Amino acid sequence: TGAKGDRGATGAKGNVGGLQKFLTTTGKIQVDSSTGTITKTAGAGSNWNAQVHSAIAFKSGAYVTFQPTPSKPTIMVGLNTDPTKDASYTSIDYCIFLHENNTVHIYENGKNKGSVATSYSPSDLFSITYDNAMIRYYRNGTLLKETAVSANKVFYMDSSFHNHSKANTGVAMLEFGPLGSKGN
Repeated sequence: TGAKGDRGATGAKGNVGGLQKFLTTTGKIQVDSSTGTITKTAGAGSNWNAQVHSAIAFKSGAYVTFQPTPSKPTIMVGLNTDPTKDASYTSIDYCIFLHENNTVHIYENGKNKGSVATSYSPSDLFSITYDNAMIRYYRNGTLLKETAVSANKVFYMDSSFHNHSKANTGVAMLEFGPLGSKGN
């Protein structure tokens, strides 16, 4: 065997990952970087006045996946073209609405598109995908609804939080990233 060579140069620093890609825009959100839990901490509980949105966006394909906390939250999480407009759900383009009464609805551009479940569990995983042609809503991998949309859209992750009076309500897991475009 030959002699051991010198150690190579250190590579360039990569992009910041995980929760640090998200911005808190209202000051009423707590992000626990050790657990990944995101909760609303202050503000009037009867208002949709707290949000977390991504600092980056993806063109022609994106997804967001989230899991609710064990204490049932009243939140909306989805994909949006203009997350800095406001903290209200009315400006989120495509989102899933989890209500503390255990119901699940789909909202598009602030409008209720219907109830898709009468109960949910803290172990449920909810996802919204955009493949450059369709928005699809999933619960635990099962398709709930799909909507045709135009190509080449640029989406951010966006959310709107309602309650703060219940301890530890919000999102226990949140993931956002690029998704491959639909092939021809």
